[in-house]
Amino acid sequence: MGLHVSHNAFNGPYPAFNRFRQVVAWASGGSFPPHQPGSTDLKEDWFYVEDASPGLMEFLKHSDCEGEIHPRMCKKIAEELSVYLVKADEYPFGGLEKHVYSHKKNSGVLSEFIDGCLVAFYNSEFLKFY
Repeated sequence: MGLHVSHNAFNGPYPAFNRFRQVVAWASGGSFPPHQPGSTDLKEDWFYVEDASPGLMEFLKHSDCEGEIHPRMCKKIAEELSVYLVKADEYPFGGLEKHVYSHKKNSGVLSEFIDGCLVAFYNSEFLKFY
């Protein structure tokens, strides 16, 4: 059992998706949820990202078990997340390899999510979370 996101954007256990969002939030200069591993600096909000763009915020706020994202928002998400591809592999708290049943680096998981968002956008389809 786990999370399946349409258009091959993500497949893995629910905790892996939250870890994935931690990686992206960290790469953007923020934290998710509510702090980085090993930190005692708890934030009042579920996540913290200064000056976050709408695509990044949609990615961080979206339910991790259901719902859908509109094709136009998928394009924003893809554009905004692509800036974090290089930095994702610098995440100091470990990679996603053990969480997504493969040996993909953080950037590989992020790249697949971006690609899935773009496929949904170009096909005018909603990105669906199951």
